[in-house]
Amino acid sequence: YMIHISMNITRIISYTLLVVVCLGVSSSKKTFDIPPENVLRADKMYQDVNDADAAVLGIIGKQISVMDRYIVLNELRGDLLDVTQNADKYLKQLNEHSVTTDNPWADPKPYYSLILDCNDVMNNFKLMLQNKRLSQADYDIRYSEVATVWAWTYLQLGIHYGSIPYVTDSFATVNDVRDVSRYPTLTFDQLLDKLIDV
Repeated sequence: YMIHISMNITRIISYTLLVVVCLGVSSSKKTFDIPPENVLRADKMYQDVNDADAAVLGIIGKQISVMDRYIVLNELRGDLLDVTQNADKYLKQLNEHSVTTDNPWADPKPYYSLILDCNDVMNNFKLMLQNKRLSQADYDIRYSEVATVWAWTYLQLGIHYGSIPYVTDSFATVNDVRDVSRYPTLTFDQLLDKLIDV
């Protein structure tokens, strides 16, 4: 009799677990379909001067993320610093001017990520001015702040890499990045002329 009760309890527990798993799987789809409430949609951005200020602060915050690169690339490649024996191979490569393609310090992607963000902000500031969401005075100040970070970043790329792709568009899709006709390669002298114009 005990064995029969034990088997019934085992069946009940098994069926209960099966029902719970089925309910969990079916309800998890609904859980993941809920749109997040803390995400700012693109059509709600760049509405007024406060949004423009937030964009400027975002650019400055992102500029801080490349400062380690700026210091290491400029100082270790200069004459006043030398690496210690404890330095890793990548820092030694920078110091000896023999950088390989896998050196993380020589990767230009963080600089270009900052440039693309600047392009996006500057293009949106132009739209805000056209749509009367920014006054001319507010536009001039904020656009100049972002353009200064943009020009500084391009100057760093030119100093370290010489000839570089010059991107002024903001890219909406990956396919835009693949279209190399949208960003010509400029020599350092050509880049300086462009930066002076901006």
